[in-house]
Amino acid sequence: MAPQPLYVFTAPYRQEAMDRRNLHRPGHVARLMSLWTDGTVQIGGPMLTEDSNPFAPPEEHKAYGSFIMFRAESIEKVREIVEADLFYKEDVWVKEEIRINPILGAGPALQ
Repeated sequence: MAPQPLYVFTAPYRQEAMDRRNLHRPGHVARLMSLWTDGTVQIGGPMLTEDSNPFAPPEEHKAYGSFIMFRAESIEKVREIVEADLFYKEDVWVKEEIRINPILGAGPALQ
């Protein structure tokens, strides 16, 4: 059976929602980890501003949004997963700026 297609999801955080992000992050991460275990989530995490140092301690990171790569049967399935996420439900993400795009991925991380 051929592998399911890949989709990349990106969404900026609402600037006024950073306290809500921190509050709901444990539940958000736990849910994504369960989707990682079954292969639906391939990779993901916060997107950092251009001037952030990814090697700096986490408290110095300047996160501005989320990035997640999904393997799913359809873009509708990805949208369903996203809309069930705490960050979506609790208005952490700017919903109007959510992007879900199919991608043609290659490389060792996708083996």
